[in-house]
Amino acid sequence: MRVAKIAAVFAILALLSFRWISTDDGLCKAFIPMTKGSVLTYHDFDKKGKMTGSQTLEITNIVTSGTETKIDIHSIFMDKKGESTYESDFTYTCSGDVFKVSMESQISGQQMEAYKNMEVEVDAGDLEFPSAMEAGTTLDDAHLKMKITSEGIQVMTMDIDIVERKVETIENMTTDAGTFECFKVSSKSKTKMAFMNIEAGSIEWFAPNVGVVRSESYDKKGNLQGYRVLASLKSGK
Repeated sequence: MRVAKIAAVFAILALLSFRWISTDDGLCKAFIPMTKGSVLTYHDFDKKGKMTGSQTLEITNIVTSGTETKIDIHSIFMDKKGESTYESDFTYTCSGDVFKVSMESQISGQQMEAYKNMEVEVDAGDLEFPSAMEAGTTLDDAHLKMKITSEGIQVMTMDIDIVERKVETIENMTTDAGTFECFKVSSKSKTKMAFMNIEAGSIEWFAPNVGVVRSESYDKKGNLQGYRVLASLKSGK
């Protein structure tokens, strides 16, 4: 199975919140640790703040060729008891001055666990993050298509579109892993599955050389459904 995963003094403060996070011209700003062996641990919570599970991401390999760098990642999903439920491997890419997150990584372990005895084909695009981002920057849409079959019979298809992606501001976000200067990015998702059409929203805080520090998911009415926080960050060697 190929698993193709917000008076003058106030005016000045407002302007400061729209600054760029510094970057080197022409270089890709990676939203993942760029050291092999680094491990990020995330905790997931429901809307009432009850922990529902966790995930670890380990940087297993980094290969650079010309202006492109590929970062291989091993992912392990765990339930609230800390028992492994699903593992997968995927790759992020720095190409030129754009960081690309494969839509494969946006498929949750719970989703894949439901299809563990079936064949899953994934056609995944990338979520792109150009290095020259600032508050107000709009980001490109991304698409993923899944086809699930069982014994040669198509059971279901799923189409996921991530749209209306926008950098809202730059701000600090603090979790148990530390305090990080982040791009706050909002987006909406549209999922078509069987006879269902599901719309949702999200807000994510991305820190250069770290990745997602916090994410929040909302239903189409704007009600919080759950959130994820970076619980720890272990640097590799």
